[in-house]
Amino acid sequence: YFLMIRRPPRSTHCISSAASDVYKRQAEDTPTNQQVATVMLERLGCHVTVVGDGDEALQALDRQRFDLVFMDCQMPEMDGFTATRIIRRRHYLSRGGRHLPVIAMTAGVMLDDREACLASGMDDFLAKPFRQAELERMLHRWVAITPND
Repeated sequence: YFLMIRRPPRSTHCISSAASDVYKRQAEDTPTNQQVATVMLERLGCHVTVVGDGDEALQALDRQRFDLVFMDCQMPEMDGFTATRIIRRRHYLSRGGRHLPVIAMTAGVMLDDREACLASGMDDFLAKPFRQAELERMLHRWVAITPND
């Protein structure tokens, strides 16, 4: 799953691998977890688009620009590594016309996991499960957001 985030005038829009994956590992992928992750991002001023797999994410990126992509590494059909390589090959840009940040969301916390994410073209790494404060720090690192705008 992907969570795509776009910003209204002063907030953030993001694409990400399913909101549930943003909050918990994929094995725990439930509508409730998707809602929790979406709410976490919305509280930070994000407009969230949730798509089901890498193909849907690429289609969404073909239709509009986003500020950030949260990418689950382990997905059905097309994994996050493959989807990220395609995103980089197609040179998608953010809504501001700059490099589109892709942030890995994975339960893997070993150095090899992080290196595999970065090697595929992802910009950063967020280990699951995570807390709202960790998500907020990641957003502030990659996208200028103002909560509740």
